[in-house]
Amino acid sequence: MKKAREEVFDELIEDDIDQGDYEYKHLVNCQAKGKNFTRVNFRYSVLEDSYFHQAKFVDCDFTGVIFRRNNFRSASFTRCNFSYSTFESTILPYDQILLNLPKYENIRLNLLKNLRVNAEQIGERDILERLIIAEANTLTEHYKKAFTHNESYYKEKYKGFLRIKNFFKYIGMKSKKILWNHGYSYIRILIVSLIFLFLMSILPTIRSIGDSTLLSDITELLLNSIWNSICVYVDVPLEINILNDVEILILVISRYITIGIFINVFYIKNIKK
Repeated sequence: MKKAREEVFDELIEDDIDQGDYEYKHLVNCQAKGKNFTRVNFRYSVLEDSYFHQAKFVDCDFTGVIFRRNNFRSASFTRCNFSYSTFESTILPYDQILLNLPKYENIRLNLLKNLRVNAEQIGERDILERLIIAEANTLTEHYKKAFTHNESYYKEKYKGFLRIKNFFKYIGMKSKKILWNHGYSYIRILIVSLIFLFLMSILPTIRSIGDSTLLSDITELLLNSIWNSICVYVDVPLEINILNDVEILILVISRYITIGIFINVFYIKNIKK
């Protein structure tokens, strides 16, 4: 039979609490501004409409806690456990929560998803990018463990085809991280594009090198190949093009892929929010 929570209304916490026990309690409209909570047990409690501005929590256990419409503005958390916790319309110091994420990826992922929903509920959209990237990094870590089998849990659960599937998922997530930081970095797209253009310029340069070509001439050939690649990439006409048809086709396709990625990043950063 499910245990009924003890309800506590309008409690004013006037002193710091060390090793307190609020397990399975329903705290409503509690006031604890600036107070210190050390080794306090909040397991499976409900915190509702309460005020913890500038409060400090050290080694506290919030396992399974339901947070509803609370204010934790400027609060700090050190070595706290938020496993299976949920937040609803609660003002949070997200930097602090991100330093106290659960160890296991599945639990951490659920918490991060809930934090993102909570941020959207109260209009804190500036933190969404960090939360989404943290979600993506957690998924990447999960996929990596699923195919490397470094832990017994993953070794037992992900075998055969599932292991191979998670390998390709890991490669996909790492590629997104490198290419565009999961949809949030114009700079990474630009850097990857420049590296790609440089690599595309190497083959035409090698084809143009003769047996007696000097180093200075090779440098000039490489710069010319880079210029040709850039012009084709951005659709600028050339009088003389040293690239072959395959190289031109690859650059044209890459141009439209890059445009699509830029549009996607713009949508994620400016519209989807």
